[in-house]
Amino acid sequence: MTIVLDVFDTRGLFVTISLSAALNPLKEAALLQEGRLFLWSPVVFAVGIGLYFALGHEPNVILSFGAVILFCGVWGWLWSVKNNNIQSHLGWIVAGSLCLVFAGLFVAQIRSMLVYTPMLEKRISAADVSGVIDSLELLEDGQSSRIVLRDPVVEDVSPEDTPRKVRLLVRKDDGLAVGQRVSMLAGLNPPSPPVAPGAFDFQRYAYFKGIGAVGFSYEQPEILEEARPAFSMKPVQIAMIQRVEEVLDYPQAAFAMTLMTGQKGAITDDDKQAMRDAGLAHLLAISGMHVGMVAAVIFFTVRLLLASIPRAALYLPIKKIAAVVALLGIVFYTFLAGASVPTQRALLMTGLVLIAVMADRSPLSLRIVAIAAFAVLLIAPESLMSVSFQMSFAAVVVLIAFYDAVRDKWGQLYARPGFAKRIGLYMLGILLTTIIAEIAIAPFAIFHFQHRAMFSLISNLAAVPLMAFLIMPALVMSAVLMPFGLAFLTLPIAGWGIELMIRVAHWTAGLDGAVIHAPAFSQNALIVLVLGGVCLALLAGRMRLLSVPFFAAGMVMALLSPAPDILVSGKADVVAVRNARGDLVVSTRKTDRYSSDSWLRLNGQEEGNPDIWPKEGGKDGFPLLCDAGGCRGEVNGYKVAVSYQPAVWQEDCNWADLVIASVPVDGACAAAHVVDRFSVWREGAHSVYLADGPVIKTVAGARGERLWTGAAHR
Repeated sequence: MTIVLDVFDTRGLFVTISLSAALNPLKEAALLQEGRLFLWSPVVFAVGIGLYFALGHEPNVILSFGAVILFCGVWGWLWSVKNNNIQSHLGWIVAGSLCLVFAGLFVAQIRSMLVYTPMLEKRISAADVSGVIDSLELLEDGQSSRIVLRDPVVEDVSPEDTPRKVRLLVRKDDGLAVGQRVSMLAGLNPPSPPVAPGAFDFQRYAYFKGIGAVGFSYEQPEILEEARPAFSMKPVQIAMIQRVEEVLDYPQAAFAMTLMTGQKGAITDDDKQAMRDAGLAHLLAISGMHVGMVAAVIFFTVRLLLASIPRAALYLPIKKIAAVVALLGIVFYTFLAGASVPTQRALLMTGLVLIAVMADRSPLSLRIVAIAAFAVLLIAPESLMSVSFQMSFAAVVVLIAFYDAVRDKWGQLYARPGFAKRIGLYMLGILLTTIIAEIAIAPFAIFHFQHRAMFSLISNLAAVPLMAFLIMPALVMSAVLMPFGLAFLTLPIAGWGIELMIRVAHWTAGLDGAVIHAPAFSQNALIVLVLGGVCLALLAGRMRLLSVPFFAAGMVMALLSPAPDILVSGKADVVAVRNARGDLVVSTRKTDRYSSDSWLRLNGQEEGNPDIWPKEGGKDGFPLLCDAGGCRGEVNGYKVAVSYQPAVWQEDCNWADLVIASVPVDGACAAAHVVDRFSVWREGAHSVYLADGPVIKTVAGARGERLWTGAAHR
C-alpha cells in the first residue's frame, strides 16, 4: 500500500511525497508483533494495578467499572468491524489496552475492598487478646514462635474496630498448634508505616494479609479450645520436622525443614546472612526453582519406573502419566510448604508446564508465563508490588526469551553429545542461567535491598548442582519414605549436600568484596528499566531496539536519583543528616533502631554500626555543632537547627531556615520550615532535600489516604 502526502515546500508549492518505501520496514516490524500481542496483556493489566497503588486516594469504584465496560465495548465493536488497515488495528489495540488498564485498576480496587480489615489506631500497652491460631512459625531460638490469630477479640476494642487478624510474638509456645483458640495478655501496635517516603510499606503488606495489629505476648498463651478436626498440613509438617530432627543435626536439620515445610525460623542469622552475601538466598525461599525441582524429580522417576516395565512402555502414555503424578506431587508440596503467594505462583507456572506436556505442547514459552502472570495478578493484584513477584517473573521471562532466541544453536550443541560434553553443557547452562538471571533481577535487588552479592556466579555454580542432583532428590525420597519409617536412608544424603552448600555460602561470603552496597534509586527509574526489559523480551525483530532508549534513560535516572540530606523518624526522636562524605550520621541509637538501620541501607551504607552525632561540639565532615539543647549548622547553604528541649526551639526559630524538634512547636516560630512532633504525628516520617531549595517530602504525601493507611493520616 502506498501512502501519499500533499505538503507545501518552502516556496509555497504543492509537493506530493510517497511514504510507502519509508513505511515498509515499519509495517514489516509491526506485522512481526501481531502474534505476540497476547504476551503484552498481563503487562498492560499490571499498568492498571500499578496505577491503583500509585493513586493518592481511593478511586470511585463505579467510575472504574464504567470505564472497563466502555473501553471493552469499544474494543469489541472495533473487533467486529476491523478492517485491514493501520488505523483500524491501532484503534483496536488502543481500545483493548485501555480496557485492560482500567480492568487492572478495578480488580485491584475490588481486591482491596474484599480483604478490608480495620487497622489498630494506637498502641495498646496491655490487653487480653484471644483468637484462633491461623499460622504458627517457629523462630531461630527454638523456644518462641510468631503466631497469627484470626477472629481476634481484643479487650476494650469494639468488634467493628477489631482487625481480622493479629500477629504476635510468643516467647513461650508449649503445646500451641494451628486451629486452637487461645488467650493471653499482650501488647499491640499498629503495623508500622514506611520509615521514609517511598520506603517499604509494611502497613500495606500487613493489610493485604488481613493483619491490622502486631505485638507480643507477655505470658504463655492459655489454650481455651483445642483445634477442631479440619484439613490441615500442620500435623504432617510437625511429623516431618520431628523425623528430620531425629536424623540430622543442626544446622543441616534447619535447612532441611525449610526446604521441606517452608519453616525458616530455625536457620540462624549467621547462616541466613551468609546465604544472602553469597547470592544463594533464593535457595531458601520456596519458589519456582524448588517446585520445579520437585516436579522434575517426580516426573523423571515415575517415567523411568514405567519405562522399565515393557508393557507399560509399549502401551501407556508414560510421559503424560509422569506429568500427572508430578502435578499431584507439587500440589501436595505447595500445601506442605505453607501455600504462600510465591509458592502458589510457582505451582501455577510449573502446573501450566506439566499441563503443556500432557497436551503435547511446548512446555517452555512466554505464552505460558503470560497466562501465569495474568492469573496471579487477577487473583492477588497486590503481588505486583512484592519483590518476589517482580524478581521471579523478571528472571523467568528473560531466561525463556534468551533460550528461545538461541534454541536452534543450543540444540545443535546437544546433538549426539558424549558424557563429558553433557556435563560441560550442563555447567555452561548453569553459568548462562545464573548470569542472565542475575542481570534480570539486579535492578530489583538494588531497588529493594540496596545489596548485591558480587560472587554469586561462583557460589551458584557449586550450590545449584548440589540442590538439583543431591539435596532436593534426597528430600523428595525422604518424604516418600517417612510414612514407612525409612527416611534415615536418604536424609543423611540431603544433610551431606546441605553441609556442602552451607560451606560454599560461608566461604563465598567471606571473600573480600563479596558484597557491595548501593543507594536506593527512584521508583520511576525502576519503571523505565522494566519497560526496557519488557520491550527486549516481548518485542520481535528490530522493534527490540526500542529497549535501548529505555535502558539508557532508566540508568541515567537511577544514577541521578536525588538522596535526602535530612531524615526525620515517625516520632521525631531520631534524625539523620548527611555529612561531607555523603554518609548519613544519626542522632541516636537508643531509640528506633529500625528506622536508622533502614535509612543506612537506603543510603547504601552498612547497617548496625552508624556514625553518631557528637554530644558536644562537632566532628570532621559533620555540618552541625551540638550541645545539650540541640544542634545547629549549615547544610547545603541552609541554616538547620535540631532542638531537643522546649526551651531551645524558640531561639532556634529566630535563627534557622529549618527547625526540627522532637517536641511540639507552636505557630509563633519564625523559621520558614518546621518539622516537629505534631508534623510527624500527622504526616509520618519526613525526608528533606536541600540541593534545589528546601523540599520536604512526607510519608503521608507519598502514600495519600488509602484503605491501609489507617490512622497514619488524620
